Amino acid sequence: MTSLNLTNLTWSPMGHGHCHHQFQLRDASVHVAPGEFVGLIGPNGSGKTSLLRCAWRFSKPERGEVRLDHRNVWKQSSRWYAQRIAVVLQEFPDAFGLTVEEVVAMGRTPHKGLFDGDTLADHDLINLALESVGLKGFENHGFAPLSGGEKQRVILARALAQQPQLLILDEPTNHLDPRYQLELLKLVKRLGIGGDLTPQTLQPLGINVYELSESCAFVMKRPPASLEDTYNDLRNLGKIFDVQDRANAVVANMQAQVADIRKALPAEKPRVFLYDSGEDRAMTSGRLGMPQALIDAAGGRNVLEDVDASWTRVNWESVVERNPQVIVIVDYSEVTAEQKIQFLLDNKALQSVDAIKHQRFIVIPYVQATPGIDNALAVATLAKGFHGE
Repeated sequence: MTSLNLTNLTWSPMGHGHCHHQFQLRDASVHVAPGEFVGLIGPNGSGKTSLLRCAWRFSKPERGEVRLDHRNVWKQSSRWYAQRIAVVLQEFPDAFGLTVEEVVAMGRTPHKGLFDGDTLADHDLINLALESVGLKGFENHGFAPLSGGEKQRVILARALAQQPQLLILDEPTNHLDPRYQLELLKLVKRLGIGGDLTPQTLQPLGINVYELSESCAFVMKRPPASLEDTYNDLRNLGKIFDVQDRANAVVANMQAQVADIRKALPAEKPRVFLYDSGEDRAMTSGRLGMPQALIDAAGGRNVLEDVDASWTRVNWESVVERNPQVIVIVDYSEVTAEQKIQFLLDNKALQSVDAIKHQRFIVIPYVQATPGIDNALAVATLAKGFHGE
C-alpha cells in the first residue's frame, strides 16, 4: 500500500517578486498514510492546487521533500511516477476529436513501450473503468460534445485505467451538479485506489485467488514462518494447475538442498536484521514473514523474531537496540543494493551497530526473500554469509 509524504515544502511562482500578490508555500507538510482518503480545505488562493502540483511533480519545490513510499519522487523517472500516481485536474484536456474510449486508453500509456499497441488486457481495463464511472456504451461517443459532468467522469475513467496506487483529484466536482458531486466522491471512496488488494476486492471482478501462507498473517493468527509454508504452497499450486508430480519433485529437491546446508551449520547463531527499504523507518520482516524462515534455516537469528508481524516497519532505535551482527539487503527496484548499503553506512544513528562497524552485508534478490522456488538458494547464500564456506 502507498504512502505520500510532503515535508516542509517551500515553493513560490516564478517572477512572484514582481507581483503584488506575494503568494508562496512555506514549510507546508502533508502526510497521507496507506489507504487514507484525505481532503485539502481552504479558501481560493490559499495554495491547495500549488501544494498538489508539488505532489504530482508539476512544480518542483525550492526546499523540502516529496516522497512516495519513502522515495524522493524527483529522483525517479517520469515513467516510474506515472505508473503509480494518476491525477484528475479541474480543467479538461483538448480532445482533438478523440472518442471516449481513446481518451480513457491514454491511461495505459505509462505501462507501454514506445511502439506497443493496446492488448486485450488493456481493452478489458478500459471497459472496466468506463463501467465503474457509469459510462458503459459511450466508448465510440466523441469526447468534445459531452457535458461537463460526463467529461469529468471520462477523465476519472482514464485515471482508473492507469491503475494507480494513489489518485490525486484537484477540485474534481467543479463541473458537476450536486447529485453527481456526491456520486463521484462516493465512487472514488468505494474504488479504494491504493487500498487493500484482497480476495474480497477481487471477487466482483471474477478473479479467483490463492493466498500464499505468508499472506494469511494479515488476517489470522499464525505460527512463525517456516519453509514448510513454501513447500505447502507449491504443492497446492501443483494441484490447482494439475502438475502435482512436478510440484512434488521441486519440493523434494528444495528439501534436499536445505538439509545438506543445515548439516554443516555451527551452533552459534549471528544476530540478523533484514533491510528491505525505507529511510525514516525501516521496512523489514517480523517472525511471520518468509525472511524469518530463511534466516532460521541458514543458522541465524532474526533480531525481530519477537515482532508478531510479517512485513512491517520499525524505528531505527529498535535496530540499534538489538544490535545486529549481519544485515541482509533485499535487492529490487530502482534503489540498488549498493545504494541501500551506502545509506545504512551513512546513517549516523547506526554507527554503533556491529554490522555497520564491520560492514557485514548480505544481498539477496526479492524473488529469494519471498515465498517461492528460489528460497533454497536464499538459504545457501545466507548460510555462507553467516558462517563462511
